Amino acid sequence: MRIEGIIVKIKKRINELSKKFGKEFNVSSEELYTYLTAETYEDDKYTLEDILSNEYLLFHELVEIECLKKRGLEVTSNVIVENPETIYECHLKALEEEFKFALKEGDVEWIKKRLKDVESYLDDEYLPKKLRDEVVEILRYLKR
Repeated sequence: MRIEGIIVKIKKRINELSKKFGKEFNVSSEELYTYLTAETYEDDKYTLEDILSNEYLLFHELVEIECLKKRGLEVTSNVIVENPETIYECHLKALEEEFKFALKEGDVEWIKKRLKDVESYLDDEYLPKKLRDEVVEILRYLKR
């Protein structure tokens, strides 16, 4: 699919999620595309298509980008590699919001699946040490 078609698809998905939540996300389709295709320091677990086809993952990415923008970062192709600590902080915030969304939807299976992802963060060599406790707290909360 050409980039124009992908941008149109992204815009449609953002609009669908905005309607579901009754809220506008402060993220353009171009920003989402740039962020999801940005340079990273490790392999991404989820593809662009995975994210666009899953409302929890899409919601997560939108919340994460909003967080980055609130902290004054511009969404560029190298925002992730240039701001790893801020990326992790916003990622964890988005993860908490994603779990609240899944709990509201009653989607226990999704929470179990993502719980495994969160557990793997404790082995992530790039996770800033100061955020390790936050990951442990998220795990404690989810395992209750």
